[in-house]
Amino acid sequence: MGRRKLPEEQRALHGSVKTRKSRIQRQAEERAAVAAAIAELPVGTALRPPGVLHEPHHAKALEIWNELGPELERTNRLQPIHRQAFAMFCIYMGEWWAACEDLATGGRSQSVPTVSGGVMERDRPAVRWRAEAFANALEAAKQFGLTPREEYALFKDQTVVARENPSLFGNPSAPAPANDERDAPATSIGGMSRLKSAGPTQTH
Repeated sequence: MGRRKLPEEQRALHGSVKTRKSRIQRQAEERAAVAAAIAELPVGTALRPPGVLHEPHHAKALEIWNELGPELERTNRLQPIHRQAFAMFCIYMGEWWAACEDLATGGRSQSVPTVSGGVMERDRPAVRWRAEAFANALEAAKQFGLTPREEYALFKDQTVVARENPSLFGNPSAPAPANDERDAPATSIGGMSRLKSAGPTQTH
């Protein structure tokens, strides 16, 4: 007696053996790629990604880390203590890319049944996922100066801090600020008040 065929719905639910094998093979390849990327990173520096990015489903986030991390470390925006926060940004960006790919393949809308028995077009869940990931990524990006406005503000503040604390960014031989500069009140964002010139001198 031949083997009874499963209904179409069950075959779609469980997937074919070939599909399962290809999924396992793809996951193995992703793990290998992640392991290779980790092996190339220096040990004991801010560039070493946290363990959460080692998971295969965060492969895109790890790619973003490797792309942006070196420049952030070079410009003193990524220190060891900041690794977890930067990992959050990378994960949010990875989620945004995943939602974009989902919309590219599945479309933006889907037909859903109505109470009256008809159908209507509604946005697919990926539309909301992409918007949420974008908002989260943008907010996290500001913390590392990854937008033009925030980059300028961060570097401006870094300049003030480095002048007042010469050894903070690894330059212990830098001259300390003069007394008048050190004691000047910071009455505006980034200490911009210290950049103002003195008012004109009145003559009689």
